[in-house]
Amino acid sequence: MGNGLAYYGTVSTGILASGKGRARQALLYPNPSNGKVYYDTGETNPEPVPLVVYDHNGELAFSTLYHQSDQLDLSLLPGGIYFVQSNYNGKIHRAKLILLK
Repeated sequence: MGNGLAYYGTVSTGILASGKGRARQALLYPNPSNGKVYYDTGETNPEPVPLVVYDHNGELAFSTLYHQSDQLDLSLLPGGIYFVQSNYNGKIHRAKLILLK
């Protein structure tokens, strides 16, 4: 700032916990987004996994079967804060998404 250097901070967009039955952090990018994002659980998923998106009130906003390498299109949802969750092989993964409109 004033010295020609720029600071790029990070924002935590996932929920991280350890132990059986607890949510694990997933990577969701770009975030914030206009609605087209990639969701990466860090797991090797050879098959599609159930994925759900909840709005800030906890209401179901979107659900699909998701392939790890596909782009997720949530551009039809209004701007706001969303929580994305998947369940693969008994492991729950979650991430927070900010949609900008």
